[in-house]
Amino acid sequence: MKSRANVTYQDSDYSKASNGSKKSFSTMHLFMHLMRLYWERDEKDRPIALLLENVSEFEKVAGTSLELCLSEEGFNVQMAKINSLDFGSRTKRERFFMVATIFDGFTFPEGEGRATDSIHDSGILRVEDLKWVTAEDHGTLNYFLKRQEKGITHNHYMTLFDITKNSSIGTVTRNHFRVQPENWIIHPEYQGYYAYLNGEQVKAIHGLDPDFYAGDSNKLIVESIGQSVCFKTFKSIALKLRTFLEHSINKCRRKEVSWPSTFNVDATGQLTMF
Repeated sequence: MKSRANVTYQDSDYSKASNGSKKSFSTMHLFMHLMRLYWERDEKDRPIALLLENVSEFEKVAGTSLELCLSEEGFNVQMAKINSLDFGSRTKRERFFMVATIFDGFTFPEGEGRATDSIHDSGILRVEDLKWVTAEDHGTLNYFLKRQEKGITHNHYMTLFDITKNSSIGTVTRNHFRVQPENWIIHPEYQGYYAYLNGEQVKAIHGLDPDFYAGDSNKLIVESIGQSVCFKTFKSIALKLRTFLEHSINKCRRKEVSWPSTFNVDATGQLTMF
């Protein structure tokens, strides 16, 4: 059995969300640590495939170098920038994806198309289910509304959505270590009323099952899902890669091997392929 590795890259040195923040660039060469998985292993012990995801800016900073290293090690590398909206997601998230395999011929899946009906009309979220507040009720909301009145837009600023009109909202990236006010929902009828999505509503926007475990508190659920890759996009790519690997391995073995036809989500909320 080929080994496999789970690798997480810190994206703060590449992300648009870090605009205005000091960058340490300490993560710029983390891919070198990843390459040790290949350099220090016999070929028979190396992973048969690698699926990497990061912010879109990762490609121009480190993606090309990583592609070169993997290609020199004999892997076939495919890269793409994919917008989650093209896969029917209700939240916008453009991400860089890289797939490197020992087999030739993998291609990224085509998107299923963008949703056109409003979030409210789709039934994913409804106006009456949201908790509406005013600037008087919510200190953070009041602070950023005043910033907006003064025309201050650097670092973080409010993006407003009407779920009775919009088919998607912006990227949910709330980080509770810093105050980020983006993606407030405006009331379609009553001026001055706003809503911010809670954990269960963020799950719904991402197409996740209500029982999907993402943390023990609303704060952790919002952040863990908000900082993650779009579930629908990742699942589409991972399914395509799984099918490709199954076909390639069966072709080498010259016999059919039956693997589970669906993904499973274990108790920790992790997606498992095999």
